[in-house]
Amino acid sequence: MINFIKGILYDFKSNSIIIECSGVGYEIFCPLTDIACLSSQKGKEIMLNTYLVHKEDSMSLYGFISEKTKNGFLTLLKVGGIGPKAAIKILSHYDVDSLFESVEKEDIDGLKNIPGIGLKTAKKIIFDLKGVIPILEDKDKLEKEEYRIEKDLILALVNLGYKENDVRNKLRDIKPLSKNFELEFKRLLKKLAGK
Repeated sequence: MINFIKGILYDFKSNSIIIECSGVGYEIFCPLTDIACLSSQKGKEIMLNTYLVHKEDSMSLYGFISEKTKNGFLTLLKVGGIGPKAAIKILSHYDVDSLFESVEKEDIDGLKNIPGIGLKTAKKIIFDLKGVIPILEDKDKLEKEEYRIEKDLILALVNLGYKENDVRNKLRDIKPLSKNFELEFKRLLKKLAGK
């Protein structure tokens, strides 16, 4: 599976973007909200969290700025009758938090107003997802905190003269990271010192 793609934002289409990576242009279907966020990034390097859908006659890449939106997409795919295109449409109208709120409030009218989502599918989304999406929110929050600590640790140790690759390699040995920067800094420093 292609977990993410990092490359130059080459072009936009109505519901997808093209990323140029090592001389190859990847078309990636995205929620319209993500496309709007990327509109000022043309010609710049970006990274998208991706999911590859492989069918008998085609392969399609779906991409998301945040891991949280990707997890919401994958959760929507578990709902009977929701395929990748429908999931992208839903996430073009709702971010994950708003979607969860609508599901919890059983807002059938809001969901069935999305093009291509009828009453039956709206009811199915609510039935299948109620109580599920908050797990994604908590997971994403933890991932963001760990990423922030990791980034700060790398910066601090590179400033001390260590090579970034060495720091990243040793970081893998001490994961998962706690929220305590000072504690993790000392642990990582010991690893780098070979203790």
